[in-house]
Amino acid sequence: DLLCQLLPDACEAHFASGYFFLSGFQAVAGHLGHLDKMRLLIGNTSNRQTVEQLAEGYARLEAAQIQIKKSQFLTPAQKAERSEETRRQMADEVAALDQSDEGEQFVRDLASMIANGRLEVRVYTKSRLHAKAYIFDLQPTKKTYGNNGISIVGSSNFTIS
Repeated sequence: DLLCQLLPDACEAHFASGYFFLSGFQAVAGHLGHLDKMRLLIGNTSNRQTVEQLAEGYARLEAAQIQIKKSQFLTPAQKAERSEETRRQMADEVAALDQSDEGEQFVRDLASMIANGRLEVRVYTKSRLHAKAYIFDLQPTKKTYGNNGISIVGSSNFTIS
């Protein structure tokens, strides 16, 4: 709800979230049309699951840190594989969207934003991304008291829940 309140006053939005689901994006989609740019940094589900399993499986923190460090030095092929896995997961989410006029329009709008360079999505593949940050660059007419923007840092991932 807060994102929907802040987006109309923004000219750009920059979000970082470990968990990203299209349901969360769809919930704010009606407030994105005027944005000059939206940038997303999202975690890779399979990578996150791997790191969490390593952390749970190793009794000693030191051993888990060694395994996590190894995952930070990925080959270009490993990075491409993880990015492709995220693309497949997102394609599955699109396929699971409600088969309605609104759902179809949402997919068209999303594709248009990407094609026009207004939406940039990057997948963090080095290790677990635990960030939950939402940064809004305000439109010039909305800047007050020298504030150029607003940010939210908390515990909410970019999901509908």
